[in-house]
Order: sequence, then C-alpha cells, then structure tokens
Amino acid sequence: MKHNPAGPEATRQLQEWVADEGYSLYGIEHDFRGADLSGGDFTKAWFTQAILAGVRLTGAIFYRADLQVSGSDRR
Repeated sequence: MKHNPAGPEATRQLQEWVADEGYSLYGIEHDFRGADLSGGDFTKAWFTQAILAGVRLTGAIFYRADLQVSGSDRR
C-alpha cells in the first residue's frame, strides 16, 4: 500500500497509523487526494469531511469507520 496524500497533516496521520497497530486513523478534514490506500484496515477510522477524491481504496476495510465525505467519486 502506498501512502502519498496531498496534505501534510494527512501524511503525518498515515505515518502514525502505519507505525502503530492500535492507532485509529483520525483523518478529519484532511486532504488524502491521490493516496493509494488499497488493502488498508481503517476500522474505526475517522474520515469526516476528508477529501478522498482520486483515492484508491481497493480492498480497504471501513468497519465502523466514520465516512461523512462529500464530493467523492462513488464508483
């Protein structure tokens, strides 16, 4: 899984999430555009008002995640 989001705070959050198995991603209002999050386990993660346009999410798990997003490509 690649981690290359557009926003620096989103990058920091992803680095913490990758480094710590018990860490729940707190991506509220972050810019994840262009990130490849395929195969990620985002159980209980927060993506409220996050920018997820163009994010690759193939096989990602979002069990009990908060995904209140707008403007996403919902294909």
